[in-house]
Amino acid sequence: MFKGYFEHNVNNQGRVSLPAKFRSILEVNYSKSLTLVGLPDRIEIFPVEEYRKKEEQDNALPKDDPRIFQYLVMQSYNAWDVDVDGMGRILIPPQLRKELGLDKEVCFVGLQDRILLFRPDKWEEFLAQAKKNYEENSMLAARIKTERRRDED
Repeated sequence: MFKGYFEHNVNNQGRVSLPAKFRSILEVNYSKSLTLVGLPDRIEIFPVEEYRKKEEQDNALPKDDPRIFQYLVMQSYNAWDVDVDGMGRILIPPQLRKELGLDKEVCFVGLQDRILLFRPDKWEEFLAQAKKNYEENSMLAARIKTERRRDED
């Protein structure tokens, strides 16, 4: 499982080193192939094996619902397959770099089955909002966990 926070620099060619901790997790549990999904405020980086699971779940969604259709298009049009090179780096595709303004520093945040990549100012905005909503969000998570346990019994 990916966890932790790391800052790295993007080089002129758009390459960035994955944090060593994340590379170790990939080496032990996954291949060196990743899928990057560009979202409005971040990139979500999945080991290809985890992304396949996500695609299977998404494929079962009703494509005739316009909201789901938009979600699926966003997941697909801005998804890029990349490999970790011999130096532990990935290439952030030019389109993603341009859309998200990723030209210098980036922040990596581990989130269980994926890695989040933010521009530092976007990370600060996200983190401030998450801290502000922490109590409400943690109560929601606890309620969902309780409901799932009840459903499993």
